[in-house]
Amino acid sequence: MTAPETVPLTAPMTALDVARPSPFSLKLFSWRRSLTCCGNSGERGGSSSLDPESLDRLRKCHVRVLSQNVWNSFFEGGSCRTERPERLNAFCEYLRSEAFDIVAVQEQFVFGAGPMVLCTDADAWAEAMHSLGFIHQTSAVGVAPIVGMSSGLVVYSKLQIVSQKHTVFKGLRPFAGKGWLEVEVELPEGGPHSRLTVVNVHQEHSNEPKWKAVRETQWRELAARLSELLLQDGASAQQPVVMVGDFNVCSDECGRALDGSEEYTAMTGAFAASGLGRNLVSVQEFPSVRQEYLEDAPEGVTSQSLDHAFVSARLGELSASARIVDTRGTNGLPVSDHRAVKVELSGVAV
Repeated sequence: MTAPETVPLTAPMTALDVARPSPFSLKLFSWRRSLTCCGNSGERGGSSSLDPESLDRLRKCHVRVLSQNVWNSFFEGGSCRTERPERLNAFCEYLRSEAFDIVAVQEQFVFGAGPMVLCTDADAWAEAMHSLGFIHQTSAVGVAPIVGMSSGLVVYSKLQIVSQKHTVFKGLRPFAGKGWLEVEVELPEGGPHSRLTVVNVHQEHSNEPKWKAVRETQWRELAARLSELLLQDGASAQQPVVMVGDFNVCSDECGRALDGSEEYTAMTGAFAASGLGRNLVSVQEFPSVRQEYLEDAPEGVTSQSLDHAFVSARLGELSASARIVDTRGTNGLPVSDHRAVKVELSGVAV
């Protein structure tokens, strides 16, 4: 059984509510929480205030978004399991050196077990991100299935989250909850746009024919939703949209070796027909998956990029850019088996 397909925004939740475990949680579990978004509170020491330079940049609709698969899987060993606090610290070190407004993550998994949810990693990340000023957060716990693993999708923002919608794919593995998360954030007054929509995605990972077919149903379902967002009539259609995530469809060498890039071409074509522009990270300094962690790659393949970024075509290609960045701590520890995607949206054209 999965969670309901959509979860509406409810009353604001304080940051402490997001990360504070139940007194009966035994450190690992918390009671299931229905609220899905934390509000404006700075109770953990974080601050929502933006410096004048950031405010000026945001008023020009120059927004910086980072997408990172955080590799908090329940089923992998090695560094994935043994160095989670260290990897979180490394990510915080990276963020302190950059000026991001929104961080969208994948694989921030929680595990639903009836009225309880295993959420130690998600709670630790919520607290750490709040301390860095990302006080507006969606909740990993609020979208956990009754039994099984959540989508792992969370958005942390320095900008006010005014609405969100979480959707579980209709086709997926048993006891899984992958899907997409739509978040609408409010931009400072004085800019060309009042709001920005961020779509955070995680799709089926396997390239076995059975699961590849399932993944196709996922990106086609997502494309149908994008059409609703981007091809509607009226002023709301002018609102900028950025879509990021771990699509598990390769854009480079691995994709060419698997199927001549057939799936990637079909997926991006469906997104384009829905009103998105091209993949902004189609030209890369290095691939998004670290070579030592290649996933289901054919023999001899050394490059695999599964993490992509798209913006609404109406913004024009000159108004947005993206590139893959290597998120590491000062001691060189990688944050994840994936590198991140940095997106800069300038809003020059509409």
